[in-house]
Amino acid sequence: MAVEVSVTMNVVSDTLSFSETLFGSVAQSNPDGDGPGSVTVPITETDISFPAWTPGQMVLYNTDPTNEVEYGPKSGGVMVPLGILKPGGPPATIYMKSGVTLRMKSLVAPCRVLIKAAAQ
Repeated sequence: MAVEVSVTMNVVSDTLSFSETLFGSVAQSNPDGDGPGSVTVPITETDISFPAWTPGQMVLYNTDPTNEVEYGPKSGGVMVPLGILKPGGPPATIYMKSGVTLRMKSLVAPCRVLIKAAAQ
């Protein structure tokens, strides 16, 4: 099954203004997306499990209104920080390669993160 994806970004400041729309098609085996859905991320590093994971694109969204969540690949048993999910968004879109384990850690208090993946 293919899912059509479009993302529009508008940037406006005193000296810069542009708009960009990106389109793409992502194949996925489950119409609701593959992935754990909503997970609670504790203040300690934790592996994120995907039920029937094959490499693909995923969207990470922090639903917590006040706390940040770090995410990144697992290397040598620990997370290598790659990015931060700000409180309430914006979502991060990443593409995971085969054999990589995603880890997350809340910086202050446990947070709920929505994870949707489109398996390739």
